[in-house]
Amino acid sequence: MLTSGGVSVGDYDLMKQALSGLGQMSFWQVAQKPGKPLAFGHINGKPVVGLPGNPVSSMVICDQYVRPLLLKMQAASLLFREQLTAICDQEIAKPAGRREFLRAKVEWREGAYHAALTGAQGSGILTSMVQADGLMVIEEERSEVKPGDVVTIELFTD
Repeated sequence: MLTSGGVSVGDYDLMKQALSGLGQMSFWQVAQKPGKPLAFGHINGKPVVGLPGNPVSSMVICDQYVRPLLLKMQAASLLFREQLTAICDQEIAKPAGRREFLRAKVEWREGAYHAALTGAQGSGILTSMVQADGLMVIEEERSEVKPGDVVTIELFTD
């Protein structure tokens, strides 16, 4: 089962109450941005995923968790997107302690992949995803990226 919205902690986020009464929920959030609110558990032995309500958060969660889950259920051998490295063309600051998935334009230039953000990265800014070639993955322990630093990229190609 896949639900959309209502898994955070606001006044209108009622999925926690609804899903907890139906089955065993394993967790309600992950240490990442976007997509911190994420419900996962089982009802009658079947997996349940509760997506966040913001569109970019839902898209990133689907890409990082739902896509691999569906591929595993189909007995696929490759569950995750290929990761490559790129040179970051701009400075990025973030709090340490959570993984960030930033929407990026990626191009081959001067013998290497280069990546730059698509613009503002808010979880409600759909154009940040529409304009992206992939996700720039900034690991939990990093708090900054400087121009010229190497970053991990997951391209949107299948």
